[in-house]
Amino acid sequence: AANEQLLWHSTGRADPELIYANGMEGFKPLISFPVIPVRSGRPRRMANMAYGPGTYLAKHPLYCDAIRPHTRPADDPRDSGCRQLLVARAALGNVEDYGREYVTELDVNPPVGHHSRSGTEKDCKFLHGPGWIPAEKEAKRWRADHPFQRMLDNGAEYGRQYVVSRAYQLYPAYVVTYTNPNAA
Repeated sequence: AANEQLLWHSTGRADPELIYANGMEGFKPLISFPVIPVRSGRPRRMANMAYGPGTYLAKHPLYCDAIRPHTRPADDPRDSGCRQLLVARAALGNVEDYGREYVTELDVNPPVGHHSRSGTEKDCKFLHGPGWIPAEKEAKRWRADHPFQRMLDNGAEYGRQYVVSRAYQLYPAYVVTYTNPNAA
């Protein structure tokens, strides 16, 4: 079964066009699929990759917008300052769901009998770590409706991510350009 879903992908600093410019071949792996090779030739997990190497997609756009949105530079004549997310058609197949847990040292390939991975990064509780919520609270800009608080309150939904290892499992369907009045 294809188990096709529409999921959200944030490109961070990269222009979304660099990822979807691969045409019918899916996502451009070198940009959206970061892997660090080790001396043995086997790829290993990158830092901040809770479910191994692959292209990370979120069930909910709030995760992408809050964690690492792509913002057009101020000098870009195309909607400067607007944010962008990709919506991808993802053929997830049989998903290995790790639930709330992090899984370390995963290979590029999902476990035998599976085509992708999923989890919620401890229901987004990592947001309590350094560089996330504490800095916001100290700056006294913290609000109950802040995206991080919404993610903490309902991390099982907002934190749901899927990891796909093969570019051909993903097809970029839309680029969504928007403004976020709550962004700092």
